[in-house]
Amino acid sequence: MVDPLSIFVHENPVVSAILLTLSGFLGFLINAFILLKVAWHKVFPGSFGWIWISRGVAYCTSSFLTMVCMGFGSLLFPDALGILAPTTILMGWIECVFANLLIALNRCLLITHPFSFKQVFTNRNTVIFIIVSWFMALMSVVAALYLPCNDEERAGSLFSMEPSLHCSYIFIVFTYGPMWLAIATTLLIDLYSILTLHRTNKVRDRLSAHNWSPQHRRKILKLCYMLAAQCVVNPLVMFIVTIGDDVQSPLLSFLSTVFLLSLADSIDGKNESLSYEYMENEAQDVEDDFEHRNPLAASVILVFIDLSCVILHGYILYKVVFRRVFGQLFGWIWISRQLALVILCVVDGALFGSSLTLYPDIDVTKVGQCAAQLLVVLSIHVFISSLLIAFNRCLLIQKPLTFKNVFTTKKTAYLIALAWLIPTGIVVSTRFLHAEDVQLPKCFTVETLLSGLIVYSTVILTFVSDMAAIWTLRQMSKIRTEFLSNHLSPGNRRRQLNFCYMLMLESLVAIPSSILQAFYDSPFWNVVVILDG
Repeated sequence: MVDPLSIFVHENPVVSAILLTLSGFLGFLINAFILLKVAWHKVFPGSFGWIWISRGVAYCTSSFLTMVCMGFGSLLFPDALGILAPTTILMGWIECVFANLLIALNRCLLITHPFSFKQVFTNRNTVIFIIVSWFMALMSVVAALYLPCNDEERAGSLFSMEPSLHCSYIFIVFTYGPMWLAIATTLLIDLYSILTLHRTNKVRDRLSAHNWSPQHRRKILKLCYMLAAQCVVNPLVMFIVTIGDDVQSPLLSFLSTVFLLSLADSIDGKNESLSYEYMENEAQDVEDDFEHRNPLAASVILVFIDLSCVILHGYILYKVVFRRVFGQLFGWIWISRQLALVILCVVDGALFGSSLTLYPDIDVTKVGQCAAQLLVVLSIHVFISSLLIAFNRCLLIQKPLTFKNVFTTKKTAYLIALAWLIPTGIVVSTRFLHAEDVQLPKCFTVETLLSGLIVYSTVILTFVSDMAAIWTLRQMSKIRTEFLSNHLSPGNRRRQLNFCYMLMLESLVAIPSSILQAFYDSPFWNVVVILDG
């Protein structure tokens, strides 16, 4: 019997990859913002914050690998990482369950035994607890994958399975077992904490008036309710995933298994395990593409788009260089970015735009390969420059004194040089080969993987930096003492907000454009460069 999930994935590889990429991106964005608030803004102080940081790292790792490897990576390099990616995702999920247990235990001790809490959750003990939780998550995965077992087929399902050395049984025992135990323990601890909080008269004398204020009590109650809700959502998701394999509809099987697992990252209900299958990219007839059926029309459209991009970004470059619309150091970053965009559009229009009609086999020539490598370098540099611009504005708004120490003349030059060296190093360290009738070498897979990781990382970091800057600008009253009167003027505040909104929209445009280029190899993806300008 053919697995319905495999049928849907193999028949709709692009749709399933897009869904996994978007759900992974949503989970990473939400959890990265929480991690930023905990690590940067110190919303949870001391040892409690360390546990939340460990939890956030596990969440972000699982979401990021889901987005990159299970999404577009399954089409571009299905065999590049083998079982490493799903194993790491699984380990991250298990660590999240253990982190929830540590958080629940931390709050329970604070509520019921505040004096013991100070002795148990010291800085050293907290670090030990976090290390042990990661070690247990690692051992759960290693034991499930590397213990000797029998691969013979067995009748029955997950609910009627008898103890044996069957591989599926060992996998489920060592992954589901610790997770269910940790979830049940977390639920019991949370229920006990909630019960204790509702009987405040018995513990009022153990806490100071500040710690037991109504506002503080409501905050702890909300946290306990959140953890208790996770303990209900986690088994529910695991149950749906378990029975999802037996669903006959390929679409429902995909939505209730792989897609539900990836989407659960964004709602903190992703504490389940599943053996992933990498999606294979179906062979497509490239001769049926628009550019092959209508080479002249495609060439004219592509050249027109690139020419529009050159004019638009050339005008922006002129304004930055000669009109000095930005300051000196901030202008340097913009000049580097706009210069890369202008060169990118010129090369793409002059070579690949006209190649559709004049020399269609340019991809397999040395000139075409070198030009393609140059486009990779320029594209990655644009993303990194956008990140530098967003980081510059965010630091200026939130930490103006630190901003002056970070963006000095020397350090700004180093950052711009690094923004050029990173993509150049990726391309130079591996050779580029692009042809339809030959197998791509492993070095191309490595180059594509590194480029994708850097592009998506910089886009997400840019988006998070802009959101942080916008949030700070919306609360100017809280940081009024850190700004000069000129920075607090309504006009300056509106300009900074508009600038941050522009960068945020630019990050949102970059995601579908990269997916369009990666999945379809479309010659019209450069239309997003016009939107960029």
